[in-house]
Amino acid sequence: MCIAALWALSEVWKGSPAWRAIMVRRSAAALPVGLLALLLSYGIYEKVQRWEAQGHQQDLDAVELFSGEKAVTNAVNRLGATCAGFDKVYSDEQDITTKPGFDIALELILRVRDGGSVWAGPECKTWIWVARSGTGRSLFNPTGHKHVARVQNANLIVQALSVLFVVAWLRGAYLFLEQPGSSLLPRCFEMGIGHVIRALMPYKARTFLGSYGADTAKPIDVWCTSPKVRKLQRKMRSHSKKLFKVNKNGGVDGIHDALKASQAYPRAFGIAVAQVFQELAEEDAMTRVFNT
Repeated sequence: MCIAALWALSEVWKGSPAWRAIMVRRSAAALPVGLLALLLSYGIYEKVQRWEAQGHQQDLDAVELFSGEKAVTNAVNRLGATCAGFDKVYSDEQDITTKPGFDIALELILRVRDGGSVWAGPECKTWIWVARSGTGRSLFNPTGHKHVARVQNANLIVQALSVLFVVAWLRGAYLFLEQPGSSLLPRCFEMGIGHVIRALMPYKARTFLGSYGADTAKPIDVWCTSPKVRKLQRKMRSHSKKLFKVNKNGGVDGIHDALKASQAYPRAFGIAVAQVFQELAEEDAMTRVFNT
């Protein structure tokens, strides 16, 4: 479908009753046209309408996408709330780039209560600086070499995540996106995520996983719809363990084992994130009480 046709359809859809099946609290009028078109291309209205017709409940306080070892999920559940994890490492059925996998992720998003939270930390290995010679990613071309399978797959992951974020935001959830400090993912407007950050996630916190007990410093950025994300900020402390090394040609190579280990959040970081989720939910509930 050409861009002009998507634009026209999105404008019609923006003002149509179809949006009522998706929106809980927030207006689609705040969204850039490109994001509306992206939702159309994924058939979101029809999917949400079918889900609503089946009588499902919003029974989750949070969802952690790309959850890996579930540091956030486990911490939320230990607080007595309900969080679900989603990651391809558990099953190929949870591959967000496939239709069945995307539909599973979408259902989790739809189950999040108004005032809940959605956390996503997509795999960063094609987005960080050390990979750029092989991926072709740059400030001027964040999408990189689209003919390279791993690059294209990472792009599709980000596109699907953009759609899920928009649906979650429309239904009243708080959004969190985590990436290493050098990642080009937030600049990827072509796949939608750049527009999501610019329009919906204006707050950013820089923190260091080493300050939460990780073996390496690992600076990360977290974007969010709420300024409470700044509660995650901590200063860097020195670490002897490195993620990269200089090769014999004078270039830089990643240390595979160290990079792999750094993908998992320390337990203390998961707890800190869960506490932010809890504060947001309590604040949101109180706001609704006083507004009724």
